[in-house]
Amino acid sequence: MAQKEFVNKTELLSNRGRLAAPGYAKHLVFNYDRRKIRRKLRIKEWDFYQILSHDYCLQMNIGHLSYVGSVSATLFNLKTGQRYSIGVMKPLVFNAFHMERNGEVDHLLRFHNKRFDMSFDVKGRRRILHLEACDKTYKEFKIDMILTGIQNSEAMTIATPFKTPEHFYLNYKQNGFAARGNVVIDNQIFHFGGDSCGLLDWGRGVWPAKTEWYWSNGATTLPDGRVLGFNIGFGFGDLSHATENMLFVDGKVHKLETITLENDETHIMKDWVFSSSDGRYELTMKPIYDNYTKTKIGPIYMECHQVFGKFNGQVILNTGEKIKIVNMLAFCEHAKNHW
Repeated sequence: MAQKEFVNKTELLSNRGRLAAPGYAKHLVFNYDRRKIRRKLRIKEWDFYQILSHDYCLQMNIGHLSYVGSVSATLFNLKTGQRYSIGVMKPLVFNAFHMERNGEVDHLLRFHNKRFDMSFDVKGRRRILHLEACDKTYKEFKIDMILTGIQNSEAMTIATPFKTPEHFYLNYKQNGFAARGNVVIDNQIFHFGGDSCGLLDWGRGVWPAKTEWYWSNGATTLPDGRVLGFNIGFGFGDLSHATENMLFVDGKVHKLETITLENDETHIMKDWVFSSSDGRYELTMKPIYDNYTKTKIGPIYMECHQVFGKFNGQVILNTGEKIKIVNMLAFCEHAKNHW
């Protein structure tokens, strides 16, 4: 398929609030101007970070659906299923969170009240994640994490249209961050060392109330020291202009075509088999943990199987180089939402 790439700064939306530039980029070249959006009550914006370290996964999120906002942190064990979560729901957020228009530039995103203080501080290649909170369950829930990206790293950036002209999705995903820090929960300390790997999922848009998607992402250090990552996604919006399927090697993008998945939704822990139309992404995931979540609050319904597993197989770079993948820890999620 022909995929439209944008390399220069371009306006994301027309003056009528419609997507003017469907396609992909390797940096956030799309100018996201939320003032042009007509459907103010349908705007969705979030910054989501995930850090993997051996058996543990840490997730931190600041985001909103206009009429309700969510700020949260969750730590869970991939072997035992033990999880710790803390968060705040805030009604009628609209633009009160002051979400950044460009996730690549230096900025500070912060939410705080008397019992909850979370911030994402972006300074060049470093992203400093911080939380100090308490509630009825935890006397202390503290996170100090530093993510360091590769110099001039490229990322998965895509502007996706839908059937309705006023609907669009701007998404920026970057992985392969080196992560270091600690999580303190009451009298327990969880250390994330030098082999920990971080991911950013940055989203802005207006889209249908009912949506569904598959998203897979992961990164690892190869035996020769290079950092290999991937991002795979499908099922969400009109992908005829571009896919969000990419490989990354030391921060450089290697674009992929369409990806198909064979799995058994009734037996979620059976193997997930991925294949690409260009033969450059042939991997099988053997699941080890299903981070299943389901939320229903009034008209809001969210259900997701985020399945972590070991990936094995082969990928091929733009140069023709073949890279064998052995027991790479990554995930694929299947989400169904009404929000």
